[in-house]
Parts: sequence; structure tokens; C-alpha cells
Amino acid sequence: LALSRLWLVFYRLYDPDELEHLHAGYCVWRGMVPYRDFFEQHGPVLWYLSLPLFAICGESLAVLFAGRFIVWLISFTTFALTWRLGNRLYGRWGGAVASLLLALLPAFQEKNIEWRPDNVAVPLVLLTVWSLGRTHENRGWCWATLAGAALSAAFFCTQKVAYVGVGIVVAFIGTALLGRRLGAWRELLAIGVGAVAVAGLVALFFGLQGALGAFVRMTILLPLQWQTHEPVERYLFMTLFSAPVFWGAFAAGLVLSVSDAWQSEARRAGVAVVSGGATAHVLGLLFVPAAFYQYYLPLFPLAALVASRTVLGLAGLLRDAAIGDQAGRGARFVASLAGAA
Repeated sequence: LALSRLWLVFYRLYDPDELEHLHAGYCVWRGMVPYRDFFEQHGPVLWYLSLPLFAICGESLAVLFAGRFIVWLISFTTFALTWRLGNRLYGRWGGAVASLLLALLPAFQEKNIEWRPDNVAVPLVLLTVWSLGRTHENRGWCWATLAGAALSAAFFCTQKVAYVGVGIVVAFIGTALLGRRLGAWRELLAIGVGAVAVAGLVALFFGLQGALGAFVRMTILLPLQWQTHEPVERYLFMTLFSAPVFWGAFAAGLVLSVSDAWQSEARRAGVAVVSGGATAHVLGLLFVPAAFYQYYLPLFPLAALVASRTVLGLAGLLRDAAIGDQAGRGARFVASLAGAA
């Protein structure tokens, strides 16, 4: 499914946002400093990633399609992390089902090939979730530090991950408190160290160029005051109606996640982190002035993981209800159809 989308990289009509990011990258390539020399409210990561592309392709729209190709390659990281997380949380078939649900989601197919910073942030969010899961398993500060660094890097790709980031961290703290883990404070401290380290490097980079104040003003303070006339319901309903089965499975999966208390502590914590991040992102989108399709990109893989819980639960019910080999084959067939849906 991912390979079949390669032709869209080169032949699908561009989104106006892509040209905005292309122009910002071009300005950086010409020696300008973002926020000091030109206005932008987005995070800076994508523009600096485009510098090698400008060096190779020059002043050409070929940079846009080369960037799209890189985003398409990055999407395999998104699928790989979704697969690994699904297997970790829900067993052998969890990853396959979650990845399939994600690949078939229309809104994800539309936006995941575009040259926009959200597509770089998505695997970083998944890396955060993966690292927190390893932190629970190994009680290791190294994984916790990596989680904080990945989440901070994702924020400097796009500020939209603030919603999902808050949900992930709160869920992690909640499971640590419920589990009465004595060393949890060290892990929380390590998460903060990783996040502050990345933020400090970014602040130092722009501070040395006299752009730190403008960076904070344009990327943090200004978006908090942003006013538009796009109702959030427009894109919310269009996203929901484009895949009602998927979002129905997601809603059911949130409920079913509560029943996962019988699992190991590490798996239970992982389910809580994924569900908490997805829930916080959904709630956060209700308060932004205009939640366009790309605002949902960090949510999609987490929602696919939660939805896979519903599909696997349905498959388990069909398996348990099967009587005889013929019925078993029929149940497996129906379960496969549910997974495809």
C-alpha cells in the first residue's frame, strides 16, 4: 500500500502550504535567518532539512518533489514504529492490523506525502511512545531521555504535537503513580533533561544569530493569539465521515483499553500512553481556531493503534464463538474482513 502511493509524490497537485515551506527553505538556503529576516510561524526543522535538496537541485520546483520523496521514505519509519508498537501492546497481530488501518485511512493517505513538517514529527511522536514503553520495561533513564528529546524535536517540527505530548506525559505520570514505582521521579527527570537539551540547542542556535526573541514570539506567543474564521467542525466532521468505521473502532478501542488491566505493567502503561496521547490530541483540536487535515497527522498512528484493539477484540470474540473447524475458518475470514475495514 505504501509503495502504491509513490506515484502520488510526483503527480499529485501540490498543497499551498508546501510552497510556503519551500519558500522558507529557499530563504534559509540563501543565508537568511528564520524569524529575524523573514516572518514564519512554523517550526524550523523542515527548512534546514531542505538545504541539501537545494544544494543538489538548485532553484527549482524539483526540490518540492525531492522533499516529497523523502517524506514518503519517512512514512516507512512511521509504519515500522506503528507495527512494533502494535505488536508490543496487543500481541503478534496488533502491529499488522494497526499498520493496515493507518495505510487505509483516507486523510492519512492524502497528507502523508506532502512536504510539511508534520510528516517529520509523526515518527518522532511514535519514537517517544516507544521509548516510554522501554523505560517502563527497563527502568532506564537513557530511554526516558530519548523520549524527552524526541518529543521536543517533534515540537520544533510543528507546535501541534503539544496536545499529544501533554497527553503522553500525563498518562506516563499517571501509570507511574498508580504503579507506585519508586524510581519514576528519575525517569521523569530524565524526560525533562532530554526535552530541555533539545530546546536548549535550538535556543542557542537562534540566540547566537540574534533571533531568539523573534523565534519565541512567532512560534509560541503568536499562535496562542491566532484568529481565523474556519470552524473546527468543518474538518472534524469531514475527517470523521471519510472513515466512520475507523473512528468507530477508535472510540470503542478507548473503552476497551480500560479492560486491559490484566496485562503486564509495561503493556498497561503503553496502552495508557497511546490512549492518553490520542485523547489529548482530540480534545486539543476542539480549542484551536482552525484544525485543518494536517492537524490530525500526529493523531492518526495513535488512533490506528487504539482502533486495532477493537479489531483484535472482535476477532477474539469470533474465534471463541467458533464451533468446529468449519466455523473456525469462517470466523477467521470474518475477522480478516474486519481487519481490512
